[in-house]
Amino acid sequence: MCDLTMSNFRSRGAVGSCAVLPFKHASAREVIEQTAPADLVPRGQPTPLLTRRGLRWAAALMIAGQLLIRAVALSGSYFTSDDFLFMRFASLTQLSADYLFLFYNGHFMPAGFLYVWFHQYWFPGSYQAAVAAILLLQCAISVAMWVLLTRLFGYRAAILLPMAWWCFTVMTLDTSLWWAAAINLLPVQLFGIVGALFTVRMVRRRSALSGLMVVACFVVSLAFFEKAIILGPLFLALAAAVAAPASRREFITRVVARHLAVWLAVGVISVAYLVYYKSILVVYELERSPFDVMRVLVEGYVLADIPVIFGGPWTWYPIGDLGAAASPITFVAVICLNVTAGLVALSILMRRHAVWAWLAVVAVTLIALVAIVVGRLLPGWTFIGHIYRYTADAAPVITIALAFAFLPILKERTAYRNLGRTAAEWLGAHRVPRIALVIVGVNALVLSSLYSSLFPVEQWQRNPARGYFANLRADIPTLPPDTTLLAQAPPATVMGPFFGKWGTTETLIAPLPGAPHFGSSTDTLYTVRSDGHIVAGRVSTFIPSDLGPNPGCGWPIPNSGGTVRLKVAAVPWTFSARINYLATQSGFANVRLGDGESVRVPLQQGAHEVNLSLTGRGDTVMISDLTPGLAVCVGGLVLGQIVPTDGSPP
Repeated sequence: MCDLTMSNFRSRGAVGSCAVLPFKHASAREVIEQTAPADLVPRGQPTPLLTRRGLRWAAALMIAGQLLIRAVALSGSYFTSDDFLFMRFASLTQLSADYLFLFYNGHFMPAGFLYVWFHQYWFPGSYQAAVAAILLLQCAISVAMWVLLTRLFGYRAAILLPMAWWCFTVMTLDTSLWWAAAINLLPVQLFGIVGALFTVRMVRRRSALSGLMVVACFVVSLAFFEKAIILGPLFLALAAAVAAPASRREFITRVVARHLAVWLAVGVISVAYLVYYKSILVVYELERSPFDVMRVLVEGYVLADIPVIFGGPWTWYPIGDLGAAASPITFVAVICLNVTAGLVALSILMRRHAVWAWLAVVAVTLIALVAIVVGRLLPGWTFIGHIYRYTADAAPVITIALAFAFLPILKERTAYRNLGRTAAEWLGAHRVPRIALVIVGVNALVLSSLYSSLFPVEQWQRNPARGYFANLRADIPTLPPDTTLLAQAPPATVMGPFFGKWGTTETLIAPLPGAPHFGSSTDTLYTVRSDGHIVAGRVSTFIPSDLGPNPGCGWPIPNSGGTVRLKVAAVPWTFSARINYLATQSGFANVRLGDGESVRVPLQQGAHEVNLSLTGRGDTVMISDLTPGLAVCVGGLVLGQIVPTDGSPP
């Protein structure tokens, strides 16, 4: 008589002499693991490294190491570039559809803007809150990746290799160190991996709820980043890998038809999303030579994406305040290329369907590089293919694909060819070489990746915005309550020159708690120095006005309006201006430089001066639309920039 107790079941291996599996006495996980093929189950008594507890501790140490490295890197850095614009947009508006559906620099990210709005509402301008959110997300992502690896390949020592690569690769480093990139990519990684987990569950258990969760994860990912559109085909490919169909007909029946509602929902959502995205996409005609395009694609693979598989690229070149670009030694890159070719060939000879894993890696990285060419490539910017944040969305796929290329999925009965079966049997019979390979491989990947991380982390920690904002936060409480600041150009090291009208100190300071008011004019002038300190200021003389025709009044401006002539015509620019005037009464007047926009300026009765910002070009400044009864004598007018009154550097 067949004994169906769990003790007998475990002692007999996979099935033993029983014809019926004891599902009533075992959890689903135990059934899956106990029915795995022989080459998945270590022979003899397991060593501590091969127990579940040992593997979990190893994975936990890796995740802790990943978080420690990124926490140390983030602790010495600060917000940069797009981060300031995100906070400024959130501080300018109430939560609304117009804000959430803002199309920003090619990105459609309503869920990302929703997060930024709540960040500004609860923790205005707080870098510490942003760091905490990044680390929490990164922890959740890595835990989810570990769970996915165990669900796909079981608890086996070999999965420590892809897990080590995932935790320490520099490919995803920028997505944790730059807040704007983290807002896009980290949620997509999290919901993409969780969606993959539900895909595995859907296929194995035919769970309708799991299928619904796959669709939900896909939708949420799209709400953070448009590149999440590739998750639909990836979920389908993963479902096929888990089901392991023996033929095209079996693929259609077991993978497509059985879960047709899920794939139809994903397809309809994808088409609707692409139609809407195309309707709001603004395409700029950029000159891209075929040579530059080929350089981005070829160098992106050879100099960036292939070396990173081995913990590279080891050497870099800086790209300012946005980290570094991969620049491995050519000889080393060639070695990596040849070793990769050998690994690809070996895996295909050993593992059935391994070619699909490598094709998935090529496809996701190619899509990322093509997106760079279409949306970011400028003349001479071929190095952009070396910047990992543009291809970081491929990292989860690479992690799973590298494991799939060599390891069988649970319950996959014909995973290996003859060569692979021989190797698996030999490793199964010799625990020491198997463990040694894992230990050496994990340590080599970790050490190599840590070395590669040194330079980009150092670059991010050189962020001058950290000291700039420390001084700002110290000086803001010391300003008088009614202080009005004029917007100025910030230091290029804090905010680059690519942000147009948003590239001002107002964008940097206004989102901070207790920030002073910014206006178009002020009687008492302050300036923000390049070190972030706020000091008394004055308008330097760059373009002065001519002497007025009236010796006692200078330039008389009647109530109907008048003009003040400049000594030199102003080029198109945003200037700071100072007007010395004598007004017959208090009121308002419009001031305009040449063909620029008018600024409404308050004037006080008597002799005063007012400072304002004027944008335009021309050799005249027009004063018009004065309050009824108001007339003004302009004694002098200068265009220039705001400088400290104490003579210190601006």
